[in-house]
Amino acid sequence: MAVLVIGVDGFGNINQLHGHVFGDELLKAVAMRIRSGVRAGNLVVRLGGDEFAVLAEIEEFGQAATIAKRLLHEMQQPFVVDSKEIDVTVSIGVAMEAAVDGQSSRLLARATAALTEAKELGRNRYAVFDLTMGSSPSEVELMVGDLRRALRAGEFFLLYQPKLDFSSGLVVGMEALLRWTHPEHGQVSPDHFIPLAEKTGMITDIGRWVLEEACRQMHEWHEDQMVDWHVSINASVFQINSTTFYADVVDTLKRNELDPEDLCIEITESGAMRNVELSLMTLRKLSTDGVRISMDDFGVGHSSLSHLARFPVRELKVDRSFVSRVTESVESEAIVRAIIGLAKALGLEVVAEGVESRDQQALLAEMGCDMIQGFLISQPIPSSDVPVLIAKLHERKRAQYES
Repeated sequence: MAVLVIGVDGFGNINQLHGHVFGDELLKAVAMRIRSGVRAGNLVVRLGGDEFAVLAEIEEFGQAATIAKRLLHEMQQPFVVDSKEIDVTVSIGVAMEAAVDGQSSRLLARATAALTEAKELGRNRYAVFDLTMGSSPSEVELMVGDLRRALRAGEFFLLYQPKLDFSSGLVVGMEALLRWTHPEHGQVSPDHFIPLAEKTGMITDIGRWVLEEACRQMHEWHEDQMVDWHVSINASVFQINSTTFYADVVDTLKRNELDPEDLCIEITESGAMRNVELSLMTLRKLSTDGVRISMDDFGVGHSSLSHLARFPVRELKVDRSFVSRVTESVESEAIVRAIIGLAKALGLEVVAEGVESRDQQALLAEMGCDMIQGFLISQPIPSSDVPVLIAKLHERKRAQYES
């Protein structure tokens, strides 16, 4: 489950300037935008004042961020209230649980804490609850201890989600997604523990484990004669900018008898821009060796296009917040078309994330998208289920060919 708490930025000032009647009508308009930005079946409520909440059942943690991005997008157009045009932004706090189990009050409290974080970061954005929000130094220290124990005790594991090529209809990549099963709290969202790992510097050790495990699994697939795809890992900017990252990648590939082309490193658009020159140096060396570099979540960051042209990126991943609305929103369709056009002009391949319907797939194919990833193909699965999935996709492709 995911809970999103949405607050209208500066609503008190709006009431003072335009009056409470105007403010009430604006809240109704905001409510309508929120309802249009979520799916049927999601619960939308007003908590009080200028705060709303959305309760959504999700299949994968990343879907909660997609909802938040979509809601921010819905607010971009000015509101017209009582013949007056007004620009309004919102801040959003997000919290998730693998199972609520009667802890709905905790989930709401966490989302509210994340909303406070979003407002403190400058408003007009969303923040996902992480384990440091609202915690005392001693509690944070305990959480760090849990993370260290998790790495030693083997509580982390990887799931894999395929990337499907439009032209061949076959799998060309497997994205490795990090998960943590806590012995007391169950499955913990990466959005909860990754920020803590980054703040404490543990992300380097955890990232090194992800790299090793993904490459070990890729070697195993090679041993089983499944060699038609690369494996992708998500790399934090803190990893990329560490002095050991390049050597870690080279050593891990060699130890697992893999070619550089067998590995894809996914970087986020905003993360890569934090220290452009240092990131560039490391990524260029890896790209020269043959490692595939992918820019994730493209379209939601604030990077310079001139910087993008300098990065040795081979593929762009269109953020799922646009893909999820590509068949419903003229604006989302225009954004996706523009991203695909930009990628083609730069000689890059395009992956659309979060594809869930045949209509989305058909439209993306018409736009010239190269690859798709999402629940339409498969949800993230354990490595043991990959051979069955591959056989199923091959059989589907064969049936289409014969028909």
